[in-house]
Amino acid sequence: MTPSISPHPTDAELLAWLNGDATHSAHITHCPACLARVGVLSNEEQFLQANLYRADCPSAHELGEYELKLLPAFRINAIAAHVAHCPRCSQELALLRTFFTASPLPETGPSAAEQIRVIIARLLGDVRAGWQGPGAMQPVMAAMRGEEHKPQIYEAGDYQLTIEVLDDPINPGRRALFGLLIGEEAPALFEIQLWQGDHLVTYAPVDEYGNFSISDLMNESYDLKLIKPELEIRLEALRL
Repeated sequence: MTPSISPHPTDAELLAWLNGDATHSAHITHCPACLARVGVLSNEEQFLQANLYRADCPSAHELGEYELKLLPAFRINAIAAHVAHCPRCSQELALLRTFFTASPLPETGPSAAEQIRVIIARLLGDVRAGWQGPGAMQPVMAAMRGEEHKPQIYEAGDYQLTIEVLDDPINPGRRALFGLLIGEEAPALFEIQLWQGDHLVTYAPVDEYGNFSISDLMNESYDLKLIKPELEIRLEALRL
């Protein structure tokens, strides 16, 4: 008699496990697919909490323009007043200032090739590929998205990159990108950048657990780069 295969927990059950419910702990802790999905769900939850909390905050792009004095005076004054009372924007502005004062990345050419190793990410599949039946995972934000966007898994040398794109719940008509980088003892050394041609569109830090997110993005194609000293992981033509 063929033994029955227990279904994967739903997204709701995985979220409950993240919050301390041990009901499905035996399955989750020994299931690579569930652990990968837990990482994505954890990132989604952090993204929502941060962005819903910061519904009135200026975008990272506008904070950058504020720091570079590119905004009209009335907007500069409004952001200055906001930053003075918002710890998250104050922290993000400090990060921007560090970025603007840091040494630029090496220019392309033979000398740069000797200093930076570039790894092109290769698509492996999506987290839930082939999962069927009542035990299959359901999208955690289906009602908000209106459709399902499966997380995609990429391989880049010794690294694994999980990417998910959502409809931005804070900025209608815009997109939100977030992901998880695995395979680095200190993922916070990385910075994620989105490029279009030679233009740097936006960037964000990677936290100590390998999570990152960028919101308020146009539904366009970008080159994604994860950069740290002497290494660049590149995902080209990522369509949001």
